Amino acid sequence: MKKSLIAAGILSLFLSHGILAEDVCTVIGFHEPNSQTYDGPTFCSGVTINNIIVRGPLHVDNSTMTGKTQVSGPLFATHTLFDEINIKNDYSQMLVSLKNQTEDRGDLVFEGESGFYKLDNTSNVFGRIVNGSPSPIAKK
Repeated sequence: MKKSLIAAGILSLFLSHGILAEDVCTVIGFHEPNSQTYDGPTFCSGVTINNIIVRGPLHVDNSTMTGKTQVSGPLFATHTLFDEINIKNDYSQMLVSLKNQTEDRGDLVFEGESGFYKLDNTSNVFGRIVNGSPSPIAKK
């Protein structure tokens, strides 16, 4: 009971101070108005977005990401279609996990230091994988 009251209070604080913004995706942080740029952990479900930029972890489910998806942080996707994925090294984990019939029709590019990717047996990258290697702890 006490934990749920504390959680409700924190969520209320986030909403009242604009820390949790909701537009097409939900971000714990900041969404630049009139853009698809998100600063902070971002969650997208059941959306179609063109040229998204996320500075933080991105979790995507049942969506279509057209154009370039640029992420500074790890990317976790299920049931999603991408045109191209670009992962930047900004002192964060460079990991891409694609599961449950997720497809990247273009390239998967890790900028800076090399990164890791994890694909289950139902997901594919149809373009090139640049500067990335299979995750050493990849579980299918």
